[in-house]
Amino acid sequence: MTRWMLPLALLAVAACSAKQEVATDCLGRPVSVPPPTGTALLTWKAPSTRSDGSPLKDLSGYRIHYGVEPDGLQCQIEIRDAKATSWKVTALSPDTWYFAVASFDSGRVESELSGVVSKRIQ
Repeated sequence: MTRWMLPLALLAVAACSAKQEVATDCLGRPVSVPPPTGTALLTWKAPSTRSDGSPLKDLSGYRIHYGVEPDGLQCQIEIRDAKATSWKVTALSPDTWYFAVASFDSGRVESELSGVVSKRIQ
């Protein structure tokens, strides 16, 4: 299984508060209703080679891994678009959120995660 690395940059994050009622985020933690409005705009450069240097000809998409612990990215968003180079993660509750991106090929082989970046949502 050949893996590749993917650079990642965190561009912007915005947050605000809302009414207090019971609901949960992707981690099962209580959040306000309507859902939290914190956002993070992630951008990356598409990989062109695998870690062994061979061309990556069958890139199929990306998977954003995120959570509130840098070594426990429990939430995922799958982007089935090889041409995507950014994604806005929404409904983030107040906390420090950590993000990493992996790409996957047509065989669903996932790359190693990019470096982890973080943003504090207030």
